[in-house]
Amino acid sequence: HVWPRWCSALHQGAGSDAQCLVSLFLVLHALRVKGVAVPEAIGVAMGLDVDEIHHALAELESQGLVRTREGVVAGWTLTSLGRDRDREFVDAELDATNARVALERIYGGFRPLNSVFLRACTDWQIRNYEGERVVNDHGDPDYDKTVLATLVTVCEQMQLILNDVIATLGRFGPYRIRLERALDRVVSGQLEWFTGPLIDSVHTVWFELHEDLLATLNVARSSEVGS
Repeated sequence: HVWPRWCSALHQGAGSDAQCLVSLFLVLHALRVKGVAVPEAIGVAMGLDVDEIHHALAELESQGLVRTREGVVAGWTLTSLGRDRDREFVDAELDATNARVALERIYGGFRPLNSVFLRACTDWQIRNYEGERVVNDHGDPDYDKTVLATLVTVCEQMQLILNDVIATLGRFGPYRIRLERALDRVVSGQLEWFTGPLIDSVHTVWFELHEDLLATLNVARSSEVGS
């Protein structure tokens, strides 16, 4: 990678090892995608060791790029400067890998599939009953089976897209593992792993993958309808 010039300040705490800078970037970017996260969640998202994450967070905090947040949703989050630095990191990454055009093409293929996935999530939670939209109480196994079949097909197609994404930017690799793990749990009968908001569910992984693509390409989610 050809890192932004300001990275030289991070060398003072992280050492000159390029891998240290990669870890700092991955932790910073995980917070950009997640918004707020604890070290363990960052580790799952980026495939990093928790001790490595604690070290990176301490260094990023010393540079004013991250801070802790208290309250109901507690953890680490980016400062406004941290958000700017993440953008610089990503731009440097795209320039060094010449990945921008390829990712834009891949993302164009992702968008139609994303619409199908969002429909499946809606169908899982709300269904038509006697002409009305009602909460799905999961009392109709045939209905649920149909929705789950759609989910499996969509995730299989997503894995093909992920293959292209990962070949373009390797840091997307953990999404494939996370998606496979969550889908396996759904198929095995742990149905909360479809749309559960507080676990690494299929929906959580998909949402973060989408957010990562948007953040990497510098596209605002608000600019997309139904995203």
